[in-house]
Amino acid sequence: MPAAIYNPIADKGADYSFAMVFTDGSGNALPLSAGSVTAPIFAKEGDTNSVASFSVVIDPVTTGRATFILDEATSASLPFSKPYYEIWLQQPNDGALSRYAKGILNLDK
Repeated sequence: MPAAIYNPIADKGADYSFAMVFTDGSGNALPLSAGSVTAPIFAKEGDTNSVASFSVVIDPVTTGRATFILDEATSASLPFSKPYYEIWLQQPNDGALSRYAKGILNLDK
């Protein structure tokens, strides 16, 4: 399955958060655990070294919901206005990594 593309807009130097629900092909919530979801931020698409990452808070495990948080200090410290991010999930069944979403985080000054 190709990764979903989301290009949100946030204020540089401000807190920003969003949530996602992870489901299987039948629409059932995937059980999440600490460390199973990561969200690195890169200077640009194609980079391999992240410059920051969203903090990830797993809501009740059975809901499949995770909240991604970029605090004001981190968003202020990014030296560019359009960083690229990816959201990765380690599959609960076989441990395989899947990229669920990607996009440009448009930081307004």
